[in-house]
Amino acid sequence: MRRKKPLLRSLTILACVLLGSVSTVQAGTIRVEQPMSSGHTKWTSAFDIEVTDDEIVVAIGISLLVPRAVNRTILEDKITGWKAAIDATWNNRFYTLVHQAWVPIKFDIRFSHFKPHHRVIVHPGSWTPNQHNWYINTPAAVVAHEIGHMLGAYDEYNGGAFSAQEPIIDITSIMGGKPATGVAYPRHLKLLTKMLAEHFDDKQLKLIPY
Repeated sequence: MRRKKPLLRSLTILACVLLGSVSTVQAGTIRVEQPMSSGHTKWTSAFDIEVTDDEIVVAIGISLLVPRAVNRTILEDKITGWKAAIDATWNNRFYTLVHQAWVPIKFDIRFSHFKPHHRVIVHPGSWTPNQHNWYINTPAAVVAHEIGHMLGAYDEYNGGAFSAQEPIIDITSIMGGKPATGVAYPRHLKLLTKMLAEHFDDKQLKLIPY
């Protein structure tokens, strides 16, 4: 059986939505908090999964802790760029099948101090960031990479926080060594897939790229 071309697949999904063939799914909110580790590196992946009648929304609340040395006007501009890169990397990328229904996966990254999943210090200048320490000059694509860690993804470059069970080096990946041109793949969302499979009681559930 030949695989559908990406454009045809996207048009097929869109047609299903417009024609009302996306059936209702089991609604609810799934709260996820998973300790992660790679060697001596430890972090926590945390997010909410909001299942509605016709979509699955992955919500991450991030509280940015900003010292006085950081210019607030510049920070606002940076946040705009960070949001755009996160959206371009993770949104409109995946869907899943739930009881034969096409269900899109969406990502809602909220920079807010209200009940955040993560707290991130925004430092002045430039340096190597991690999940909880960003810098005012951190490139937007690198921030999108750090979102991958919050979602449960491991690094995929030499010297990074590899998966002990399945170490991968992939220069085309958002978790690889060149995030500016990197792409998000279903394997980066294994934790999300696992939680959805449990929620829908479907061990065969998987995320499918557009």
